[in-house]
Amino acid sequence: MFSEVLTTEEWLKMFDNVFSNHPSYLLMFVAAYAICSRAPLLHCNQKEDFEYFFHHRNNLDISAMLKEAYHLMECTPADIHPQRMLDDFVPLTKGQYPIFNKYPTFIVDYQSQERERIRQDEIEYLRERQLAHELEAKAAQQKVDDEKWYRKQELLREAEEQRRKILLKEEEKLAEQKQRGGVWLF
Repeated sequence: MFSEVLTTEEWLKMFDNVFSNHPSYLLMFVAAYAICSRAPLLHCNQKEDFEYFFHHRNNLDISAMLKEAYHLMECTPADIHPQRMLDDFVPLTKGQYPIFNKYPTFIVDYQSQERERIRQDEIEYLRERQLAHELEAKAAQQKVDDEKWYRKQELLREAEEQRRKILLKEEEKLAEQKQRGGVWLF
């Protein structure tokens, strides 16, 4: 949290102010950082430029950013001020951590919905995979059946061919016998 873009001294100054103010001050400091960085940010025209800017040390005046954050704390209208959505800092109890149950429920709900969506996607994927296996099995069985049918057709064609050859030989024999002296049919 700002450790990539601030020096150690600047970071310590920032967190001195964060911890001595309402938790919404941290959000205001984020906005102040962007406001004070307006000129270099306007020159960024690629996603990589923005990523580089927010992951590397920049030449910014920490005092100006702190003042801008205080200015934002004072001039932000109450109806949109993050102060009304965030509770004050509460000190930790001695010995054990307090029970923490004031987390944003929309995050938990979103995570539950996301898990359910992923589960449904997995079920759909498994159903499609099962269907694909069934289709592959049917295709393989159809191929086997087609090969059997083609073999049967080939055997029938060969049998027909043999029958024709036998009939042709018989006709030739009858023709020979006719030429020799006649055929006796009973």
